[in-house]
Amino acid sequence: RFSTPISVWSVQRRRASNSARLGEELKVRLDKARGGLEAQIEHEQLKLDHTKKILQLKLEKESEILELRLHNERERNRVAARHEEELHNIAVQNLHAARSHQDAVNQVLLEKAQLERELALRLLQHHPPRQLTL
Repeated sequence: RFSTPISVWSVQRRRASNSARLGEELKVRLDKARGGLEAQIEHEQLKLDHTKKILQLKLEKESEILELRLHNERERNRVAARHEEELHNIAVQNLHAARSHQDAVNQVLLEKAQLERELALRLLQHHPPRQLTL
């Protein structure tokens, strides 16, 4: 066989070419890795945004529920206060009615007593008591 000596320049050129190719490969791998990492970061960000949205919706729902509970409690208190006021008014009306009734009864008793007194006085005028003689 016949072998030709390899020139230094040829070796250097091949090494430079290999280095450039290796550099390109590393750049492509790095870009892929970066792309994969960016895709992963984007995916994680989407998951995070989704979780954030779900938590926000849950918070809004809880807020709504608490607002409704508060509204219901206020309404119950308002109705209870109105019933208490109505009961008080009924009690006051009953008290006034009882006083009016008692006043009417007292008036009738007074008139009866006056009539009995007048009757007694007339009886005394027409039939004076007999004087007892000792």
